[in-house]
Amino acid sequence: MPPNARELVSFISTETGEDLIVAYAIATAEPDEVVSLILQRTPRFEMLLPPEERGVSVSHEAQPEIERELATRITVKGPNVDIETTGRVYQLDLTNVEDDEVADARKVLRRMHQRGGFRLELQ
Repeated sequence: MPPNARELVSFISTETGEDLIVAYAIATAEPDEVVSLILQRTPRFEMLLPPEERGVSVSHEAQPEIERELATRITVKGPNVDIETTGRVYQLDLTNVEDDEVADARKVLRRMHQRGGFRLELQ
């Protein structure tokens, strides 16, 4: 896929409280506006869910009609991130993201992966 076909990420937010969250802020056609692609895992309450509903949920603000997707594989290779879910593949370009934000996201992704449920490839 050509680099310009990927969604360009402006910044990344992470959380490591009760929920593990990696939120990619994706640039839109409107200046200074973004939509969020959010990866979320709640380890504390995950055991209350049926096995097929456990894992990292993925939601895209620009696609609110999609109920719930789970990550099946996340690949980080240089500035490119591919997030494969039960329904689609998201392809991101982190070229404009600060190095410390990328490093924080990698740490949270590793923590999400500790409980399994998806393949994680960090290159």
